Amino acid sequence: MVRAFGDFWQHVLVAEGAIDLGIDAEANAWDLAAVQLVVTEAGGRFTDLGGADRFDGGSGVSSNGVLHDAALAALERDTISTMSKSRTRTSRAARCSNWAR
Repeated sequence: MVRAFGDFWQHVLVAEGAIDLGIDAEANAWDLAAVQLVVTEAGGRFTDLGGADRFDGGSGVSSNGVLHDAALAALERDTISTMSKSRTRTSRAARCSNWAR
């Protein structure tokens, strides 16, 4: 995982209006509790990756509000696609290792 701004800065930039979307794929509640308040008070939206309005879900997505549902849908599609590709690689590796025996 690559982090460009840390656990809070990208969400502060969303609240400020400098960027449209901030995503933390993995974070702790103490990393996100304050920024959820900052983002929502600024008129944005803050959820976990599942779309629940919470800061303690292990992830955080902040947006200007307009893009939020579309961003969550795109992230879900990407996650499903990545998981599907991973399963395909794993099953191929299993077949190859069984063949070698």
